[in-house]
Amino acid sequence: MNLIEASAMSNNIAKECWNKIITYLAATDQSHKIDQLGSVPQIIWGKFGFHTAGRYCWTQKSDHIEMNTNYLNISNPAEFIINTTRHEVAHCINQRIGSKGVHDYMWKRIALILGDNGEIYHNYERPSNAPKRTKVIHTFYCTCGQEFNLTDNQAQAIVDMRLSQL
Repeated sequence: MNLIEASAMSNNIAKECWNKIITYLAATDQSHKIDQLGSVPQIIWGKFGFHTAGRYCWTQKSDHIEMNTNYLNISNPAEFIINTTRHEVAHCINQRIGSKGVHDYMWKRIALILGDNGEIYHNYERPSNAPKRTKVIHTFYCTCGQEFNLTDNQAQAIVDMRLSQL
């Protein structure tokens, strides 16, 4: 799928989500919240690593959704676009109607209304253009002479612990 098709698809899904939440709010005597929604957020496509499929970004003045073009390089990009757009639109709606929690109960409820599965993390395959991960091992020697092989995270935790003791 190319970027033009992906962009059109994500914008259509966002509009469908907006219509679903407006219908839901009207049907559940919460029409007063419809004005708080404003317009459908802008969706911006860009590359930002290989772990985050999408993100909702906001400031006091504006907000938007960012979608990761790297995930167009998986075997089912349509699934990525549908699920990630719903997930991020749920964040936008949650923020605009007053909840400040990132993945709180209200966000999950909104996500389910929009047709998302309400999961916090995606489980998409790794994009085909993602670099191979290599695990770096650091060798540490104890004062007793014993040798320990540690990953980056384990080594960093030890360094942080030692710095906090200074």
